[in-house]
Amino acid sequence: ISREKGGDSKDISLDNQKALAADYARLNGMSVIGEYTEIQSAKKASNRPEFQKAIAQAKKEKAVLFLYSLSRGFRSTTDALLISQELGDAGADLVSWTEKIETHSPSGKMFFTIVAAMNTYEREILCERTKSALAHKKRNGEKTGGSIPFGYRVNKNGKLIVIKSERATVKKMVAMRTKGKTYKAIAEDLNAKKILSKTGRQWAINVVRRIVIAEQNELLAAWKTTRNLAASNATNNPIINVMYFMLWLSLAY
Repeated sequence: ISREKGGDSKDISLDNQKALAADYARLNGMSVIGEYTEIQSAKKASNRPEFQKAIAQAKKEKAVLFLYSLSRGFRSTTDALLISQELGDAGADLVSWTEKIETHSPSGKMFFTIVAAMNTYEREILCERTKSALAHKKRNGEKTGGSIPFGYRVNKNGKLIVIKSERATVKKMVAMRTKGKTYKAIAEDLNAKKILSKTGRQWAINVVRRIVIAEQNELLAAWKTTRNLAASNATNNPIINVMYFMLWLSLAY
């Protein structure tokens, strides 16, 4: 029995899931020999300790592993099929109440494979929609979650606004790194000049590294975009590519 963090309104309570399992056991002449509950959102079943204990007991007792739905137990078709096979090899069975699946029947096995694949498909579609939404926010200069990046602040509309003094510090970091300075040396230079981090503290080496790498990646992405635009309007001349890259550097600094 599982309840994901951040579940939607369609989630059923843990008590109701337990009641459904008890009813299934009673109607099929069985008895409940174990209950396992966890609040977990791990991508793999192997990272869910309580679920692993339930599988182990079902295999040991050659029992039925009851799930409210396949999505409560598995995050991929591969996961679902492997554990189903693992249970079957041990003489145990799997029952999913929502999908009305019982792996001890031929039709149940076939339907289990189809539904497990559909669950994976729906999850991947949701993931793609989330990625698209985040990409759209990023293109529009909106904050996409996590901490506010150094060099920006967020206005009341959720958009990132440039802080010129902080952006100047970022450019200085990248310039020092380009000249061969270590991340430690950059952090020490900033601290010596009493330039504070986003949290108002002294600079740590890992923070400097993260900011410099992120800025370099942004510059590289901008260069690639410009290069592709140039290639679509002119011959693919390496000199043109270098000129565009230098142009981007001059605009950035």
